[in-house]
Amino acid sequence: MTMRSRNYTPAAGSPCIWMQAGVIDYWLCDRSFNCEACPLDRALRGRFADRSQRVPRAATPRSQSLRFHHSHLWLNPVSETEWKLGLDHHALHAFTDPATVSLPRAGRRIAKEDQLLSLLIDSDAMRWPSPVDLVVLERNDHWDDNAAHLRDLPDGDNWLLLVKLLNGLDVSAWMSADDMEQACQQERATLQDLCMAATTSESDIGETAADGGSLMRSPDQILPRKTYLAFLRGRWGLMPPDAGF
Repeated sequence: MTMRSRNYTPAAGSPCIWMQAGVIDYWLCDRSFNCEACPLDRALRGRFADRSQRVPRAATPRSQSLRFHHSHLWLNPVSETEWKLGLDHHALHAFTDPATVSLPRAGRRIAKEDQLLSLLIDSDAMRWPSPVDLVVLERNDHWDDNAAHLRDLPDGDNWLLLVKLLNGLDVSAWMSADDMEQACQQERATLQDLCMAATTSESDIGETAADGGSLMRSPDQILPRKTYLAFLRGRWGLMPPDAGF
């Protein structure tokens, strides 16, 4: 059995008032009892409840001192020579489950374009080249056992490395938080188009929520893994797949 609101057509992005009031009707399920593919069933289980009252992840306050790279790295100054470095929420939430973070050891000197860090996803890896010449002063080892919590902290708090920039910061290669958010919005739109193009009329994974078109599933659950990783590597300017993966 599937339930629906009575005589109500919600506007895009608005919660269902009749549902909140408890005024519902019912009819026989027309989805072959496939609850996982039913938008209303997901809503009733709370996935999209009170959406209008949620604070979007993109709206999380960011320090004005944060500078963002197109590869989704960020830098936050600690002193004149020391910076905290991390990955922004867009990159950390690119996968449904928290990826394993692989970080260089403290004391290591890393030249520009050499591998800086990586995310390990199953039998593959996403490898970031360093945008600058730097020395690793400290690594945040809490990522080894608490990645699920750390990836939800605000940008600036979920740092990965404390580094020293050997040649200073070229500000022309880095963006403000507002500019980075605009780039993320464009990227999300491009990725959604790619996901929708990959679905067929017989597939239920391309269905969208009643909030104006958000995907019901994460892109890594829609696209083949190889296709998804290739998209991210190309979009973010990451290193090619390592021969060891």
